[in-house]
Amino acid sequence: MTSMEIVLEGKPNDFADPEKLAQLDALTAELRAIPGVLSAYSPSSLLREVHGIFSGEYALPPGYIIDQIFQAAETSSSGMFQAYMNKEFSRARISIGMKTIGLEEYRAIQDRARAALAKSPAPGAAKAAITGQFPLILNVQRDLMDTLNSSFVSSFLTIMVCFLVLLRSMKLALLAMIPNVIPVFIIVSFMFLAGIKFDIGNIMIASVLLGIAVDDTAHFLYQIKAHRHKENLTEILWEAFDSTGAAIFYTAVILTAGFAVFSFSGFLPTRHFGILAALAIAFALLCDLLILPAVMFVTEFRPESKGELP
Repeated sequence: MTSMEIVLEGKPNDFADPEKLAQLDALTAELRAIPGVLSAYSPSSLLREVHGIFSGEYALPPGYIIDQIFQAAETSSSGMFQAYMNKEFSRARISIGMKTIGLEEYRAIQDRARAALAKSPAPGAAKAAITGQFPLILNVQRDLMDTLNSSFVSSFLTIMVCFLVLLRSMKLALLAMIPNVIPVFIIVSFMFLAGIKFDIGNIMIASVLLGIAVDDTAHFLYQIKAHRHKENLTEILWEAFDSTGAAIFYTAVILTAGFAVFSFSGFLPTRHFGILAALAIAFALLCDLLILPAVMFVTEFRPESKGELP
């Protein structure tokens, strides 16, 4: 469950006035009726509860009782109203509870909330600020979406440079990127076909998995470099498989199992990330052990050839 907060700014003592509190109460009820909203709570809701405890009638109390409740709250140390209004009664907060939902669902709720605010006579409703944890997360998600391409490109170039420094061969560095880029495109395609939208949980999956998957490729290609003195490519690949094949396989299995645990999470973005990460690492393993050797054969790559490696 997550929340959206609405802050109304009026004049001093606005939210101590029974008539304006009734307007706030009507606005709270309208917000509570929006599909997808589980709860809406405001100072008028708290007044209803306090009145119900003492009278058994859970309704907005008369004006003289409201004054008594506020006076009692001011002299006590409970601070029951501090979370929902300030001491000057000029600012009030409405807290809306919702299930964890996607961006489109949230926008629909936000649009209906803004429509309710626009037509409400409650003080400050027309210029109310919508804030809270969930809007903040979605704003971060929007910023991440805006930088998704640049994030992936920067990760790609950084890893490319690292391969170039490690292997000291532009051709090997380019080959190294093939089995790491393919799983990313497979996962993005799977998300599209499965109807999984980018959210705060999986927005960075391409960049993160690109950084994780390169480890096995680096070990495998370094062994190819180490065995370049062999007579032909087949022998070089067999030696590389013999040296690192088991380690690459078990590393991928452990990582896949580790990420798959997140698929049992009750938080949907985390669940999606776990499933996608586990699939991506499994695809990366297949690309390292099958696609990379196949590409080397097709391109007739010879690591022992002159000028390829020092």
